[in-house]
Amino acid sequence: MPSENINDIFLDLLPDVVKKAYSENDMETVDLWMKSESKSGNARAMYVMGALSAAGINTEQDSKKARDYFERSAAKDYSPALNSLGVIYLNGIDVEPDPEKARSYFEKAIALGNADAMCNLGTMYEDGLAVDQDYDKAYELYKQAVFNGDIDAYCNLGVLYEDGHAVEQDYEMAVKMYVKGAKLGDTDCMCNLGLLYEEGKGVEKDLKKAAAWYAAAARLGDDEAIEELKDFKRKGLVKDSLFS
Repeated sequence: MPSENINDIFLDLLPDVVKKAYSENDMETVDLWMKSESKSGNARAMYVMGALSAAGINTEQDSKKARDYFERSAAKDYSPALNSLGVIYLNGIDVEPDPEKARSYFEKAIALGNADAMCNLGTMYEDGLAVDQDYDKAYELYKQAVFNGDIDAYCNLGVLYEDGHAVEQDYEMAVKMYVKGAKLGDTDCMCNLGLLYEEGKGVEKDLKKAAAWYAAAARLGDDEAIEELKDFKRKGLVKDSLFS
């Protein structure tokens, strides 16, 4: 499903070391990385420069310039750049949305083993974007993505188990998928676990555990989790300490 938070999309494109430094406001490390990569002239360097330009980190935000960097990197078959172009065209970021072009980029990235692209193409099959809706293909792509290290795919698999698409409805399996993703830091998985504990689906109803999962996601900046915690607070179900 296309993301609504454009800045989050671009931050996700950055290598883990840069994301970590940026989240810790360690701009010196970001600067050093950017200068080092920009001098190398390779595909990864162009990709990093594109992501930094797209997110406006230490430079003016410029989606067109970012797309140019991604295209130059993708021309050298750098799979993260191919995936990023797919994300841009799927979400219509400073371009006309073009799901067909997005699918083409994702397929090229998948051929190079990119797990993020597997997950992204899976969402296209799940939602029927530029392809016939096919939950079975979505399920297989999500499993392939998980096997290749994509964290987001755990949440997508969990949703399929919750909804009973491509598999029999199984809340316990949904919980297992969400727990795996949550332990790896996925806030969507944390929020979904919170909801299952809140409603008692696949687990025994436990508002304290629900609040704890929402709090874990809120500490990582998840807006949905923050709102859920506020609602819990209004109902007198959580203490202020959960917000710190």
